[in-house]
Amino acid sequence: MIDKSVRPLLLVMTNAGLRKELFSQTETLVNLLSARVVVRSRNHLPMPYWFTTLKTLFVCLLLGSGLFGYAQCPPRPANLFTGAMRTTATHGCVPFRVETSNVMIDVENVRQIFEYDRNRPNNPTTTQTSYTYKKPGIYYLVQYSEKQGLSMMSCAEIWVYDTLQPQVELSACGTRASLTITDPFRSPMKYDYFLVSWDDGKTDTVSTTPLRAEHTYANTDPRRIRVQGIHRFGRCGGTTALSFTPNQPASIRAVGPGERTGDGRETARVQIQNPGSLPLSLQQRVGNGAYGSGRGVPSGTSVEVVVPVDTGQTTCFRLVPGSVCPGYEPSAEVCYRPPSAKPAAEPISAFYLPDAFSPNNDGLNETFGLIGTSTAYSFTLTIFDRWGHAVFTTDDPKQAWNGLINGQLAPPGSYAYELRSNSPSGSVTQKSGRVLLVR
Repeated sequence: MIDKSVRPLLLVMTNAGLRKELFSQTETLVNLLSARVVVRSRNHLPMPYWFTTLKTLFVCLLLGSGLFGYAQCPPRPANLFTGAMRTTATHGCVPFRVETSNVMIDVENVRQIFEYDRNRPNNPTTTQTSYTYKKPGIYYLVQYSEKQGLSMMSCAEIWVYDTLQPQVELSACGTRASLTITDPFRSPMKYDYFLVSWDDGKTDTVSTTPLRAEHTYANTDPRRIRVQGIHRFGRCGGTTALSFTPNQPASIRAVGPGERTGDGRETARVQIQNPGSLPLSLQQRVGNGAYGSGRGVPSGTSVEVVVPVDTGQTTCFRLVPGSVCPGYEPSAEVCYRPPSAKPAAEPISAFYLPDAFSPNNDGLNETFGLIGTSTAYSFTLTIFDRWGHAVFTTDDPKQAWNGLINGQLAPPGSYAYELRSNSPSGSVTQKSGRVLLVR
């Protein structure tokens, strides 16, 4: 007799008339093989266990390749026999194309429902044998057919996965890169594992929580790290790419004036470049004092920190890496002294500076400069960008700023200015403020 493990597979593949003939032919072939194979294992154990597996595999090969669907979803009505549908695949990522066929001989009137809805009384059928699923989800593919006057039905469950990119955080220390991965999905659509390509010929597979990976490079060449989420059965998923250059310490790019606080205090904007996303502390000292304990820096490769400063003294800043990356020294310090207003020794009410100007070639408010100048005074007018860099200076009261920096249009926004005037008596008057450039 044919092994019982093979019978269920054959039972769902054919109707009652075909079943007997297929059983007979298959059993004859399997028994012929069984009669010729008399070899036992080295330990003289009986062979039925492994040979049963061989027989089952042989029957599967006889039935052909592909993935079969049976009448298990939805429940098969009593007047329908079990059909035999084959699909190219049942798991994949959007857009997912599925092709169907029927493995029975002389079957007729084959039609499909690619998105069967149990709550819909009459699902429309189609004779098309291929379909593309464009949205993620779990679908039921139902096939109806007829043979020898009998109606049959078979079904397959289709899993269509989304391809959202995994969320990846990168931190680095020297030539060592560390990744923390977050799965964007929940069960049952979660990624089965993540494939990390380090861009130096090495790859890692991450499947257990916490989802982390670490790699040390042999040199400081720039790298493009890729992390792909993989759905095991579809062998597909979304990819996140990160740029990384090993051994790039954090640095302060620039320090410029910030907005006044609610209580009127001056602030400075500190631009920080942090290629390795290291935990950092921003320390500052005032004048000739010592550096303080510092404040934490927000995560990210390029961040801005606003800190209060003393307008009367120079303030210096530096970055100190956290303890997670030993060996890194504090960054080079960058010092800054914001422009400050001083009490006027002599009134300069004869001079007027507008609050805004618009160099847009309309003939109105095209420049920014002194209005109502007097030959009794000499002047120096300096204009600063948001980083404290001088973009315009003149000692000619008749010369005004036209809104250009090195021949290029200056970006719109607020600019600080400082006006120094020398009276005939030798006293110095200084005035500072802000002007709005509008385009």
